[in-house]
Amino acid sequence: MQNIGSKHKLELVIVRIDFEKIDNFSKSTFEEAFEPKYSKNSLIEQSTETKEIWMAERRVLDQRNFPVYKYFDKQENSFAISDNFCFFEFKKYHQYESLKNVFLRALVILKDKFSLEIIDRMGFRYLDKIKPENENFENYISHNLLGNNKFFDDVGNDEDLKSLNTKKSRSLGRIDFKNNDNINTSFVFGGHNKNYPAPLSDEDFTMDFDSVCLNVDIDEVEEKLDKMHKIIKVIFKKSITERLCKEIYDKKWKNIMTW
Repeated sequence: MQNIGSKHKLELVIVRIDFEKIDNFSKSTFEEAFEPKYSKNSLIEQSTETKEIWMAERRVLDQRNFPVYKYFDKQENSFAISDNFCFFEFKKYHQYESLKNVFLRALVILKDKFSLEIIDRMGFRYLDKIKPENENFENYISHNLLGNNKFFDDVGNDEDLKSLNTKKSRSLGRIDFKNNDNINTSFVFGGHNKNYPAPLSDEDFTMDFDSVCLNVDIDEVEEKLDKMHKIIKVIFKKSITERLCKEIYDKKWKNIMTW
């Protein structure tokens, strides 16, 4: 996806995998093999992992602190690696194939250098916001997603409520999808109000696509990622009007922006 004027803004794309702790993980070994387009001056953060274990029929919480190595490119995109997870976070995103290539390169290193075989959890997320000119959502958002908006507008324009200075404060809707490959995709949408329950102060429409798959063999990751991407793409295109779809997928963007 690509940002189109003030109407559509792709705020964030994240792909992440979590796995069992790699005992022989080495930052320098990974860096030497990866050679990313990210700064070699990594930012080291501390993270905490908490696990529930049973000892002598008692439940005990076991905690450990471990370093997370973060890298940034010139476009504010970041990559993070630790001994039990890695993720890419894109704030300047151009095309799916580029994301997949760099992600799979990291995966090959984890397999070849550190014998990683099973991914406990992999996730793929797109966060979109649409703020149309003159706040005319009907021109850009599928009418099937705007039922709540129309109800709010109808009630909000009631003269009796206006006389009582009543203001709307929208909430988000959610739909969950599951396929036969155990891929669960949640689609959260609506007029997000970050200051809820205070009145809505900024009119925009959020579309948050989050696809998750558990217990994935490392050799099946690419196939799963492609399916996650396809599911999200189909839902996104069904969520917007033909007018906005044409603007986003116009021929002039083909060389620099593809899902």
